[in-house]
Amino acid sequence: MRPDVGDILAAVQQGLMEQVMPEITNPHVMERVAYMLMMLDHCMKRWDRAYSFVREEHEDLRGALKKIAGERTESGAGGETEAALRELSVLAADAEPEEAPGSSVTLRERNDRAREALSRLMHALASEDLEKNVPLRSVRAHAAAYIRRQIARDREWVQAGEIVW
Repeated sequence: MRPDVGDILAAVQQGLMEQVMPEITNPHVMERVAYMLMMLDHCMKRWDRAYSFVREEHEDLRGALKKIAGERTESGAGGETEAALRELSVLAADAEPEEAPGSSVTLRERNDRAREALSRLMHALASEDLEKNVPLRSVRAHAAAYIRRQIARDREWVQAGEIVW
């Protein structure tokens, strides 16, 4: 038998509930163990979906970065905006997923770097005159569209295992 993560979490939860909780007399310790059980339940509801959520975000983010990078040459931007666009262009070129599925931690780290760069771009765009610069307006629209989709994914993720105490 090869237990998966869900089997292991269920065994830990069962052991805590059946063997540890009945032995606890201290109310504070009982509350702490109950909190641990709640966290285990939360993880059990989410663990098998974690990679697909991170992978979906990565693919969407990669697509947004490529669209943004495509607008870079036309934008004529300088300074902070050009630096942010250059950084995103490098990330877009490097964002191709591996042949074999990687770990969710690796993808999450890539996503984090790209989102931080996207945040710097949005900050830089705030000082640009977007009315006169159609490519930069398009860059902002691509970034905003990604952000809206990511907010929807984040909401779905939280609903998959919302913690209620």
